Amino acid sequence: MIRTRLLACFAASLIVAFLTAASTAQVHGPGPSDSSLFDSVINLPLDQVSIDGSIGNSNGELTPTTQLNVAEGGSVGHTFMANAGSEVNVTGGSVGSLFGAESGSEVNISGGHVGNGLRAYSDSVVNVFGGTVGDSYAYSGSEVNISGGLVDGLVATSGSVVSIDGGTVGENIRAESGSVVHISGGSLGYFFRAFSGSEVKISGGNLGHNFFALPGSKVHISGGSFGTGFQAQSSNNLELIGGEFKINGDVIDDPAISLTAGDVFTGTLADGSTFLFSTLAADSLFSVTLTKVPLPPLDTTRQLVSSNVSATAPSGLRTGQVLMLQPGGVLGESFAVVDATLNIAGGVVGSELESTRSEVNIFGGRVGGGFRAFSKSVVNIRGGRVDDFFRANSGAEVNISGGSVGEFFQANTGSSVNISGGSFGDSFLANADSEVNLYGSEFFLDGEPLDTLVQGNPFAVTNRNGATLSGTLADGSGFRFILNDLPILGEDRFDKDAFLTVTLVPEPTSAVLLLLACGELCACWYRVQAKRIVW
Repeated sequence: MIRTRLLACFAASLIVAFLTAASTAQVHGPGPSDSSLFDSVINLPLDQVSIDGSIGNSNGELTPTTQLNVAEGGSVGHTFMANAGSEVNVTGGSVGSLFGAESGSEVNISGGHVGNGLRAYSDSVVNVFGGTVGDSYAYSGSEVNISGGLVDGLVATSGSVVSIDGGTVGENIRAESGSVVHISGGSLGYFFRAFSGSEVKISGGNLGHNFFALPGSKVHISGGSFGTGFQAQSSNNLELIGGEFKINGDVIDDPAISLTAGDVFTGTLADGSTFLFSTLAADSLFSVTLTKVPLPPLDTTRQLVSSNVSATAPSGLRTGQVLMLQPGGVLGESFAVVDATLNIAGGVVGSELESTRSEVNIFGGRVGGGFRAFSKSVVNIRGGRVDDFFRANSGAEVNISGGSVGEFFQANTGSSVNISGGSFGDSFLANADSEVNLYGSEFFLDGEPLDTLVQGNPFAVTNRNGATLSGTLADGSGFRFILNDLPILGEDRFDKDAFLTVTLVPEPTSAVLLLLACGELCACWYRVQAKRIVW
């Protein structure tokens, strides 16, 4: 009898455990569950247009279960709570601010808009597949997964786990003490801060400006790409996992590295992504641990990118690699060219392209703002458009014979810029000990012709104090620079110690002028033939 009762109790406990597990699986499953599994289902706007208050069990019980489906035209009020045993699926419509996912709930967002202040509490799961979401908070014991859509900002508090493998997360991302953040894809905006006691693991994705690995945090990087202003100023709190580590072109054998002024630090991460950190890009690395692991085989087959499918394009180029970007092709932000060749005949390159010990040839297409050419880079701009804030750093050579260059072009100390064509935006800057050489068929200083020039002989222009240097470049384009030696908002500046020359070259013949007038035709020809440059 006792044995029978024990067996009956054991069987009953198994049934309870099974029912509890089944209920939990309904709510914590990977994405929206079948509506037939729930005790009650509310569809907005089919059943009703809007809902306020809460659903689920405020006492924390997982049963009965409730599913809320929000489609286009549906509306959920402010401070709405999803309590235990509930699942909320947002495919359209709107959810107000301060939406809360309580313990035992699941929220799946694939469309629509969720307002600021989404809160994921202990033992809740929030999955973002699409749509737009305001500033969000992951609290202790919660799980937040982002694979699509746009999340304006994110705070991961102690005890939370956040995984990002797609989508976009905007500015001001905080990994607080005790949180764990996994990043394997997607795009993250400015000001990511890993605070003391947090752990951040990055194996892919693109991280924007100003990533801070603060003292006491643990950041492990094995993949991905990074914007400027990367900060790791505490000993041994950042680990880079990969190989081909070099400082200023020299191989690094030491297990750790710190950057000093002017350093350019390059390497390849475990996923095959190249990186470039430099104090010239406002990066700061102190006692960073270097962990060498086997890298993906180096493929030096010449690459063609002609579509905007991100899977077909690399995030950078390694030693000896050559890539041709063609019309329709897209390269992502913070693309790093290290000991390689990039040819751009068309398409779009994201902001903050970087190169060192490499050649970049631009015939067409568009290059985003913030292009930085570091030591031993040769950049040839013959067509296309290069957006604002180009930086030619020490040891870089930039040759411009066509195309257009945006505002705030900067020739920094130790760089060389040769201009024979093209057009320029405002606020051209030549810093001390930079070299700018102009080649053209006529030159004027404050409107007066420089008629003593000898063809082929460079003439140093030392005038400053706001003098105007103008003329016609070798390709027939007109130019005008204001030679201020002190900063004036919106105007050019040529430091008194910048070396500026003009060189008279033969005036273009009528045949050359005709060719230049057919510039678009020539650009098309280049797009077809450009592979001959390195192929």
